Amino acid sequence: MSNPTIQIAARSSAGIVQPVQATPDGALRVTTGFAIPLYDKTTIAYHGATNNSSSVTYSLGATNVARVDFGYVGGVPTTDNAKLSSSQLVLL
Repeated sequence: MSNPTIQIAARSSAGIVQPVQATPDGALRVTTGFAIPLYDKTTIAYHGATNNSSSVTYSLGATNVARVDFGYVGGVPTTDNAKLSSSQLVLL
């Protein structure tokens, strides 16, 4: 009997849907980009009391493996719904 498979896709910031592949160690790789390390938990940090995310940290057990940092038009937002200007993946 074969193992079941699930095809997943990711949407780029430009709205393009791209297939995602699994590497032998279980990490996910956007076919045209970088590998996302294996993780089992995400933690979201916000700018103050706003609804604007400052970062998302990916962890495997107690070890942080990656983080995505977000930048906003005009710098650190002080009000909700700020306009996102950039994001950066940091492998830890």
